[in-house]
Order: sequence, then structure tokens, then C-alpha cells
Amino acid sequence: MFKTFILILLFFCVSLFFAQDTIYFDQDYQKVENLKLAESYTIDKSYDKNGAKMVSRAYDKNGQITEKTFFSDKKMTKMEGKSRYWSNGNLKWEIGYKKGKKDGLLKSYWENGNLKRRDVFINEKFITGTCFDDEGNEVPYYHFRIPPEFPGGNAALKKFMTENFNFPDDYKESGSKKIVVHFVIEKNGSVTLEKMPEGISLELGLEAIRVIALMPKWNPGMIDGSPVRVQYTIPIVVR
Repeated sequence: MFKTFILILLFFCVSLFFAQDTIYFDQDYQKVENLKLAESYTIDKSYDKNGAKMVSRAYDKNGQITEKTFFSDKKMTKMEGKSRYWSNGNLKWEIGYKKGKKDGLLKSYWENGNLKRRDVFINEKFITGTCFDDEGNEVPYYHFRIPPEFPGGNAALKKFMTENFNFPDDYKESGSKKIVVHFVIEKNGSVTLEKMPEGISLELGLEAIRVIALMPKWNPGMIDGSPVRVQYTIPIVVR
């Protein structure tokens, strides 16, 4: 009896929404209790007289600003206006938003202050873009955000899981099972398991962990040409 695998791959670009005044985060943007344990923190507050608009400011553990983002609603679900991001005190990129969608210019900068890219968006749709080297010369275009990819793409990932996942004999007649696996694609493409898979038996969980450990290196996620750590979730329905 053969089991088929349905893989739903979800690339999470983590957006953080806050109700408190100050929240602390570790290097993986997980909440921690205080600044001593944190790599960064945010401070959120209203910025107009009616309190209808909000601004979120993020800082590194040394108190240097890293992000300033505006929202059009009190629940901070829709970005509005220009969001700016800094690295080591230097402006790294700025993005225009309208009603929660990219709208206008996305600009990024080299450490020397020279323009690195100039992308144009209308209502979240990419229109055109230009990239430059650190001396201002135009270079072949590359997208600002590139998600991680299993070698060969999603079809190759499905094949890998089908060939390597050993469904325990005790479960062959027990109907479909859903396994939710959380892991991180590191900057070098290696896979780090986040936590034990959810909603299944220990036996199935250990088998999922074994298969994840067998994965080859992925093509890492990229932001503005630099590799980044990306949290990934794979819900696997085995039936």
C-alpha cells in the first residue's frame, strides 16, 4: 500500500505586530523577557493627536535604531508611508507602503552611502528595478527578496520526502496524518530543526526529524543580495 505526500510549503517572511510599549527579541526574533537576553527591542506608540496612526521603532541591544515603521491602524496590521531600516547607524533600505502594500520606491544603500538598488512597486506589484555596485555602476538586476529553495525546487522536495519517509507499519491503516515541521534554513543553506513536529506521535515525529536531517543544503534565502536565516514550515499530509 503506497502513501502519497502532499506538501504545502510556506515561506514565512516574519512580520511582527505588537500591543505593548517595549518588547525584547533574541537573534531569531523570538520574544524574551528582558534586554539582557535580547539582541533587539521595539518601542511602539501613537504619533498623531487622534491616536489613529502608529509608529514602531526597533533598536539593537546598544540602543542604536534599526527600524522605523508606520502603520495606518491601531492594531498595526497595515504599513503606511515610508519604512526605513538601518545597520550600524547607516541607512540600509527604505520602502514605501500604501494600505499595507508596497507602493512607490524601494531603495537600498551600500555602506558608503551609494545607492545599491532602486525598485518601483505599484500596489505590491513589481514594475521595474535597477541595481548598482558600490561605485555606482549599474549591474545585472537581482530581486530584493529571494526565498530559500530546495535543490531542484518543490517537485524535488516532494520526491525527496516520498522516497525517504518511512511510514510506520502500525499507521498504514489508520488514515491520513498531518506532520507540521518547523526548521530554519541557515545562511549557508544547511537545515536546523526548530522544534519537535506538532500534532503527531513520538514515533512519527522522530521519523520526520530523521528525514529533515537527511536533507541536502538548500539554496539560502537572500535579501538584497546577502544570505539570511529563514524560518520555514512544512505541513506534510501523509495518506
